[in-house]
Amino acid sequence: GHAMSVQLLLRVQHLTGDDDYHGRAEKALRIYHDAMTEQPFGFAHLLCALDFYLTKPKEIFVIGDRQAADTRQLLGAIQRRYLPNLTLQLAEPGAAPRNISPLLEGKAQIDGKPTVYVCHNYTCSAPVTNCTELERLLEN
Repeated sequence: GHAMSVQLLLRVQHLTGDDDYHGRAEKALRIYHDAMTEQPFGFAHLLCALDFYLTKPKEIFVIGDRQAADTRQLLGAIQRRYLPNLTLQLAEPGAAPRNISPLLEGKAQIDGKPTVYVCHNYTCSAPVTNCTELERLLEN
């Protein structure tokens, strides 16, 4: 339970930008530092949370109609990959991105097509609108 709460604190912080969640997760990780060092097999899930904390997740933003075939195709390309520290957000076209997450601010569809932004540590690549370009970005 403790490990899950740490992971959730880190994910919520990452999605909202609220550093209070980050501080709470960091404090919890510090409390278990010695135990994780001495008995790593007993803290596998907490070590996953530590990995999320240390490496920062890959952020993927999809802007498109969730029912549309081309949007589902892009989401499928993302979901077929093993991306353990992924945060994925889907916004409907015309939605106010800032109301969904501050990380979505300034991101929009290109030419009315479902558009994907692949980011790491809040730095984004150029947006893509097809699976071939998306898969290339996900390989990095």
